[in-house]
Amino acid sequence: MVHILSRPFVFTLITNTIGSGWMLPLQGQNGAFIRAIVHSEELAEYPLTVLDCSYALAPEHPCPAYAEDGRDVYDYVLANKDKYDASKVTLSGFSAGGTIALGLSVGLSAEARASAPPGASIIHPIKSVIAFYPPVTWLGERVTVPAPPDPYNIPGRDLPDFVKDVITAAHFFNPSLTATLSAEEEEARKKELASRPVISPLCASDDDFPPRVVIYTAEYDSLHVRADELRERLQKAGKSQVSGKLVMGVGHGWDMEAQPGGVGYDDRIEAYTSATRVIKEVCMGS
Repeated sequence: MVHILSRPFVFTLITNTIGSGWMLPLQGQNGAFIRAIVHSEELAEYPLTVLDCSYALAPEHPCPAYAEDGRDVYDYVLANKDKYDASKVTLSGFSAGGTIALGLSVGLSAEARASAPPGASIIHPIKSVIAFYPPVTWLGERVTVPAPPDPYNIPGRDLPDFVKDVITAAHFFNPSLTATLSAEEEEARKKELASRPVISPLCASDDDFPPRVVIYTAEYDSLHVRADELRERLQKAGKSQVSGKLVMGVGHGWDMEAQPGGVGYDDRIEAYTSATRVIKEVCMGS
């Protein structure tokens, strides 16, 4: 889906990637976030395009197909510089989409560094990345968090273990029906994939993250532990424009369920406003 604020300029680009557990066709579910951007008074004077992106879904198209699709979107932008300002790109995403946004941003930076002369400084290809409750690593033991006291009366949730098992199996499914890998070789294949920074952004170098990083997480979502770790790590590393927070009293996907006057709704407004202001900074070139 393409959302354009129609003005006669080359457009600053916001690429939003949906959440789906890498499995479900849920394009359009981030409509509230996109409306907050395209109707923002703070962005009214800036030419913007929002690309709301889906991607190849598992198990038919397992890892790393979705990451390759994310790169295809960026390559499309580079190929259409008469329409888009490739120097002012923001990546955003929710859940799995947040992982894709973070992974693409660090992958592009690593490529730029690898192709630069030794000792040369590079300009990060992505100016900001905004991620909501992203899974940031596939490595290590699965983290658990306490259950909410009243799970049916809060926005969002933590996924049950059996759902996480299905997502993991589909994500790393070996599509070759003639594969003859041993159990050890298959485990090594999965570990190699999971260790790639474009798949597990927590594995990336601090230097490969964009100048602006926004990560919002949820108290009753087990994914928050590692995502908070990443945000705090980047802050301690001296990244001056790292923001976001752990939203209390809500679960995974809270912003899509929060209702006016209810738990998490003010946090949604705060988070979307924060994202809008970061995008404005990119538009201004600051």
